[in-house]
Amino acid sequence: MVMQHMTKSGIKFAAFLAALCFMNAPLTSLADDKKVIMKSVVMDDDSIPFVLDTNGDVWAFKHPLDPSEAFKLPKLHHIKKILPYLALSDDGHVYTWALSEKNQFPVIVDDPPELGDAKMKAFQAIYDAPKELKDLSNVSDIDEGNGHFAAIVNHNQIYEWGNISPLKKINFMPTPKLTYTHDGINSIATDNATTIVLLNNKTIVGWGFNYARLGSDTTEEFSPQNPAIIKAPESITRVFLTSHTIALSDNGNVYFWGDCWIKKDAKVQGIKGVLGVVNGVADMTVDKIDDNRFPNAFVKKDGSVWLAVAPEPENTDRCQDASNTDIIDTPSVPIKGMPTKALTIAMGGDGLMTPYNIIALGIDNTLWGADYKDANLKFEKLNIRFDIDNNK
Repeated sequence: MVMQHMTKSGIKFAAFLAALCFMNAPLTSLADDKKVIMKSVVMDDDSIPFVLDTNGDVWAFKHPLDPSEAFKLPKLHHIKKILPYLALSDDGHVYTWALSEKNQFPVIVDDPPELGDAKMKAFQAIYDAPKELKDLSNVSDIDEGNGHFAAIVNHNQIYEWGNISPLKKINFMPTPKLTYTHDGINSIATDNATTIVLLNNKTIVGWGFNYARLGSDTTEEFSPQNPAIIKAPESITRVFLTSHTIALSDNGNVYFWGDCWIKKDAKVQGIKGVLGVVNGVADMTVDKIDDNRFPNAFVKKDGSVWLAVAPEPENTDRCQDASNTDIIDTPSVPIKGMPTKALTIAMGGDGLMTPYNIIALGIDNTLWGADYKDANLKFEKLNIRFDIDNNK
């Protein structure tokens, strides 16, 4: 087969970004890795990873399809949160970057397979230099999903851009625009044409495409002026949005709803499902692929990593009669092979571009990769070398 040209949300948004390529300095030895203490890791929808360290610097990989040699992205300092191609600084400024159009993406072939593997590992990425989004300041949180970007400003405003809701026939918004105002906004989650907002009073509101992700059994759309309101059963820490919606509670319980995953015994008004097979969760991540087959990854409070696929109604077409169907429950399964406890986790796309679509950060400052399609479902240690002399 031939691998099609990679697509990612960062490239979609980078049409108005200036392209500036940067060179890589010689790498340090493995012993020097201790000078870089990793804080978090993220992956884009082609499973290309980025790392944030405790100094607020952001690292990319020279050969992202075989991650090992890491170099520092320029102009990104004092960063507190990263997403694929998006970064939020301590002082509330937002920066974005992208894979450059100058990249020559590898062609993957099956015959012989070694040739395709070699091309993947040899692929060297070129990134456009990060640029600040001058339209935004005093930002407290950001999110991205399938080219849909959002930011919380002053804890009471939501700005959105990119592939926003098709309401009012606005399919793409090139620059951030104010869409929602409410006192005490806690966090936000976005996906293609859908937005979920967690308020400080533990009420969840949302708008855009529905398919039950907004707590309704229908495909009715909601607007920021008249959003869907979802009452949570307990105090919620974070919300996530993919082909379904997920809420992680302060107590480590995981609730999900949307895209027709509906349980008859739901105890939450507006939330039609509880993922009871995963509890005691400390951290989690979701895929950003619009496909029901992809699982969610969880770090439990004991540091173990688990996968779980949300229950799905059997023999249904989208949301038609979903409330009257039986539910197929897929139990959660552990990912083994990681001798240390996990601190946090990242999840990419289908893994066609890289050998790993899940990367876990261990409490001992190590990275571990796994492929959730692999029947063995086992972590392998990534031997990362950081170019600590790259101070651009």
